[in-house]
Amino acid sequence: MGYVPGGLGRASRWAAPIAVVALLAACSGGVDEAVETTSAPAPSPTVTTPVSACPVGESTVPPELSDLTVNGAPLTPAPISLMVPFLGLQGGLPDRPSVIRIEATASTSGSPVTFTANGAQLLEVLDDSGWEQAPATLTVFSQPGAQRCTATAYLFSTKVGTASVDIAGATNVSASFTVVTTREAARNISLKVPTREVNAGDPVQAIVDVTDAFGNPVENASVDFVVPPKGPGIFAAGTNSFSVLTDPNGRAAIAINTVRDRGSELLVRARGDLASCMPLENQYACKDNEPVLGFGAASGSQKVLVTLLEPTLSVSSPAPGTVLNAGESFDVVATTTGLPPGTPARVQAGGFPLGTGAVQADGTVVIERVVAQSGVEDYTLVVDGVAPVSLDVNVKSFGIVSYKVVPTGLKFRVTPGAFDAGTIIELTRDGLSVARIEIVDPGADLYMFATDEPGIYQVQVAGAAGMIYGDTPTTVL
Repeated sequence: MGYVPGGLGRASRWAAPIAVVALLAACSGGVDEAVETTSAPAPSPTVTTPVSACPVGESTVPPELSDLTVNGAPLTPAPISLMVPFLGLQGGLPDRPSVIRIEATASTSGSPVTFTANGAQLLEVLDDSGWEQAPATLTVFSQPGAQRCTATAYLFSTKVGTASVDIAGATNVSASFTVVTTREAARNISLKVPTREVNAGDPVQAIVDVTDAFGNPVENASVDFVVPPKGPGIFAAGTNSFSVLTDPNGRAAIAINTVRDRGSELLVRARGDLASCMPLENQYACKDNEPVLGFGAASGSQKVLVTLLEPTLSVSSPAPGTVLNAGESFDVVATTTGLPPGTPARVQAGGFPLGTGAVQADGTVVIERVVAQSGVEDYTLVVDGVAPVSLDVNVKSFGIVSYKVVPTGLKFRVTPGAFDAGTIIELTRDGLSVARIEIVDPGADLYMFATDEPGIYQVQVAGAAGMIYGDTPTTVL
């Protein structure tokens, strides 16, 4: 507690001489005598009876304040560095203490002075017990001294940045300080992998944040990233571990390359490099209450499991067993995993491309208006980076098979392809319709007649997606 005015322990003033007059009545000889006795003079002040440098003030009246000092030295314009108490209040360095004594010269003793800290905490008595709950505002009473009277408090901070203190009396004084941490305070690790599911072959980004016991980011802390040997992950150096240093924000990041066909899961670990619990090393391995009572156990190594998507390709359209007419167009729709957007895709038949596309952001592939070819069976969807998939389609020939001259004109034999009963087939000469017939028996050849005139003959059917033409036009001379 602060000094209390009127209490014990204050130096007293020496008393003035006291005269004592005693009247003694003497009976002997009938003579009266008067005797005067005087006390000894007051002694001069000695080292055991100091004189205060200021008068005693009132316990409710704040004093004038001046001449702020820190740890007994005048406050300089340059900010003083204050170390967070990662080793306790007594664990700082001479040039970066963890606690400082702040004194302001007061005009009177026994007067109230209020300290208010911003970004810091205050103690009236330097005590390692319970300092974590120290307040940010503290009122003390100025104390007498032989050279000056002072108001004193102890200041510390657990948050890096700028801390300041305002000292209020009849006049005010203030000071500010820079609060820092150090790599030896590195204690806790937080590991993040932004994307927990990636395509095999794509890199995995891993980020680690290192903090001290108070949650401050620690710069230049050494951290090890580790992946299992012979697994799907590897660092750029070709190893399964890599050490990095954190930046001023206490963060370090690294890319882990992945390899296909080595497993579908990648375990990423982060740990403090050379973990210990030594004052000049780090606190990665500290347990509860180490090295300071009240500190929780260090986080230890961290791990994150990442799922690797091996490349796959599945076709949803056309459905297996789809029957098509030669010349009929169809759409190919497929779904991929493990492939990046923009991966080229194509449909080919007999080794020749019939349509192209690419993997979309959602992994789908859509190739529209692929034209079925007569006499071709091996229709295939090819997407780079994954095994091709055969399209199970059955293409039926549609077109003029042959013709001959008959007494009534020209007789054309037509194969109807895969069209259903009721479909109308139209015969054209030089693009103009010359005959029409309805399919009654699907799959059975049809015969169509036209007048005997030269030209280019073709068959066609009006489909939902447009006109479907026969395989090859027939020329009649």
